[in-house]
Amino acid sequence: MLPVVTLVFAAVILTLPPLLLMSMSRSPRLRAHLWLVGAALAVAISWDLPSPWFSEYTATFSQHLVGGGTTSALVAMYFISHASAPTWRHRLLIVVAVTSILGVSNEVLELGLDLLRGTALRRDASFDLLANMIGSFVTWLGIEFIRKR
Repeated sequence: MLPVVTLVFAAVILTLPPLLLMSMSRSPRLRAHLWLVGAALAVAISWDLPSPWFSEYTATFSQHLVGGGTTSALVAMYFISHASAPTWRHRLLIVVAVTSILGVSNEVLELGLDLLRGTALRRDASFDLLANMIGSFVTWLGIEFIRKR
C-alpha cells in the first residue's frame, strides 16, 4: 500500500503546482522542477523514518515532519522561484500558506478514511499539523541559510 500512496503523492506533487501556475498564465520554469522532485523524494523517504514516542499521538511525527513539512517547504520553494524578487517575509508567508494548505488537505483526507473505513487517523491531527509546520520552518531556514552563503 505504501508504494502506491507514495506514487500517488509524487504524481500530485509533480503535476498540480505546474498546472496551477499555467492556470495563472505563467510558464513553469524547468529548473524549478527540481524543488518538486525533492518534495516527491521527501515523501518517499518519510515512510521509513522512525518517530519519537512522546505520546500515543506521535507515532507518525517524523513522517509528518519530513513527508509533510519538508515536502511543503520544497513545494513552496517551487512557487517562490516563480515570484519576482520576494523578500524573506514573502517567502516565509508562502511556506506557511503551502504547509497549511497541504497539511489541512491531508487531515481532511484522513477524516474521509476514518469515516469510510473506520480507521483512527484523525486522532493525532494536532501533532501532525505541528510536525508539518516545524518541518517546513526548519527546511525553509536551512534553504535560506544556504542561499545566503
